[in-house]
Amino acid sequence: IFPPLQDLHITHLRTLYLSGLETTYRNLAGLLFLKVPNLTRLSLTHIQLMKEGHWGDIIEGLRHLHHLDACCLIALLYPNFQEYQSLVGAPPFGFLDAHCRYVVSGGRHPDLKEEEPDNTSLIYLERLNETLNMLRKTMGTSVR
Repeated sequence: IFPPLQDLHITHLRTLYLSGLETTYRNLAGLLFLKVPNLTRLSLTHIQLMKEGHWGDIIEGLRHLHHLDACCLIALLYPNFQEYQSLVGAPPFGFLDAHCRYVVSGGRHPDLKEEEPDNTSLIYLERLNETLNMLRKTMGTSVR
């Protein structure tokens, strides 16, 4: 669907709507955090991560690396169509309302268990940053 990340130049994009997409965690992370740094509105619906990666990392990255005014997250999937929603207690194929509020307004990461301290979510951000650093080296870019 997209050209190779190193060939993609959409830094002025403010609104992004992706639906019905199967992609790798690396490609999605590269797109969202290296190629569209000025997003203010994002909608991800029926997106399936292929292979490795964790949706919690993407959510944490959206919170810390973007300043979104609006966010819509629906039916986020892992390989074999395992639903992220079912892992975090949201309705099947439902709207991830708590996650959207977190991305836009902050607070406590919705994936954290009650007994986990708030800063545990920084582990998600560390994993994402490792991936982004590998992508920067691969693409030969110094973005962010």
